[in-house]
Amino acid sequence: HEETLDINHLVRMRGTSTRAQLTESGVLNETAKKTLRATIDLIRGAKDAQGNEIETVMILGDDVVNKTMPVILCDEDDVAGNHGATIGSVSPEQLDYLAARGLSRQAAEQLFVRALFEDAIINAPEEISHRVAVERCEAELGAEIAHDYDEAAANDNSSSEANSNKGGVA
Repeated sequence: HEETLDINHLVRMRGTSTRAQLTESGVLNETAKKTLRATIDLIRGAKDAQGNEIETVMILGDDVVNKTMPVILCDEDDVAGNHGATIGSVSPEQLDYLAARGLSRQAAEQLFVRALFEDAIINAPEEISHRVAVERCEAELGAEIAHDYDEAAANDNSSSEANSNKGGVA
């Protein structure tokens, strides 16, 4: 809403064949301001290293300020550094489609916000990211919705673990 976020992610890749994945996603609403500096530094000696940074931002306000400043530094041959950003708002065509099915503009935008939170919670790569996504979802959408997504993530992880533990001889 009216928050200001100033984020600086820095990954220094030193070892051979190392991998880094930076993934940011979120919603900027009303008069929110966000600056993201994401730096992947491929240092000499990091042969065959790969660094990827992906950002997805949904903008839901005319007064939002969004600044994205990706930097890829490279001091080694045979490496890969990639940056991708998807920044946009709900299109008028999407709003018209959902309005024809009875959703107001606010309800349609909320549907997209919920999808971003669901994805962040279910696909969080480690426990701290998962916990932060659940806490933020509780604050923005309510405890019941956050609990539902958290439960879906737990069920998804349980079935993934069960599938990876299956063995056998063919």
